[in-house]
Amino acid sequence: MWKIFLLAILIAPLATASADELADLERQRRDLNTIEQQVGALREDLAAQRAERTRLLQDLEQSERDVAALARAEHQLGVEITDQQRAIDDLQRQFAAETEVLAREQRDLAELLRAVYAAGRADRLRLLLDQEDVERLSRLFAYYDYINRERLARISSTQARAAGLAGLAAAAEEEAVRLRRLAGHQRETRARLEAARERRGQLLAEVERSIASRAERIAALETDAASLRALIAELEQRGQILAEADLVTEPLAERRGRLPWPVAGRILTHFGAPKDAGRLRWDGVVLAAPEGGAVRAVHPGRVVYADWLRGLGLLVIIDHGDGYMTLYGNNQAILTGAGEWVAGGETIALSGTTGGRGAEGLYFAVRHGRKPLDPERWCSAKASFED
Repeated sequence: MWKIFLLAILIAPLATASADELADLERQRRDLNTIEQQVGALREDLAAQRAERTRLLQDLEQSERDVAALARAEHQLGVEITDQQRAIDDLQRQFAAETEVLAREQRDLAELLRAVYAAGRADRLRLLLDQEDVERLSRLFAYYDYINRERLARISSTQARAAGLAGLAAAAEEEAVRLRRLAGHQRETRARLEAARERRGQLLAEVERSIASRAERIAALETDAASLRALIAELEQRGQILAEADLVTEPLAERRGRLPWPVAGRILTHFGAPKDAGRLRWDGVVLAAPEGGAVRAVHPGRVVYADWLRGLGLLVIIDHGDGYMTLYGNNQAILTGAGEWVAGGETIALSGTTGGRGAEGLYFAVRHGRKPLDPERWCSAKASFED
């Protein structure tokens, strides 16, 4: 008897909505889902590229800092090289002056030696011939000897100064060569850094263009999605889909705490538990279910989604009216289709491991609009599908 009654309430609303209209609405919903998946993928790419942009900006900043530091060091080396060259020029002038003094002292000494030699020969000859004024000649020889020693001392001092200046000039020249070599090395390093900085700048520009392109693509897709949402809303308002009030005889809200579970297994993951050790939390439960086991609808309703969804694998969503929905994910196979009516207790899927879970178990969730509800507050192990 109850089957005839249920069939009656399922057939009655169909008089207001043709199969073509329902198919059109489902097609629009599938298109919307496809667009939203594309937007999600683009957003992930965009986030990755923004992270790459951040990294490139950091690298570019470091490159510019390195180039600036080398430019400052290069400038300082230039100042040091200029000062060193001035010192070299000054030492070379002093060396030239000392060399000229040395040459003059050497000429004066040579003249003195010639004069002493000539005078000495004459005086010695005169002394031998007439034996006169010996004391005067002795003083004269002593005077010439003193001048000679003084000249030699001045020459030795001048030679030492000239040698010292030559050594200083040679050392200064070596330092200037070292500084010039260092400056050349820094110029080469700076050129390489500037080339790397330019390459990073080009990569950054490419990433910026790619980000702009993806942002434009996302904006376009979001515009398409908004149009589809508006169309779906319009179709709903025009009565081209079944009114939620006509979906079932007893509203789901009145069966809170009395709904049976879709499978008989124990709860493996509770509502609100941390997800993947992160900040996200489970918006449903995971129930132990053997591979290929029957998954049943917990309440009569209309299937609004029956397809694969990233993270949940093969997923079935049932609309129970008044904004209430139940979700069944990670299935091995789906036994119903979007737009079909299902009764409470009807097998809608076979449990499995799709969606990347890697372990057997059924994802089950209850929602009111966009708000997730705790299934443990709605379902009871004591309830049965015959209630």
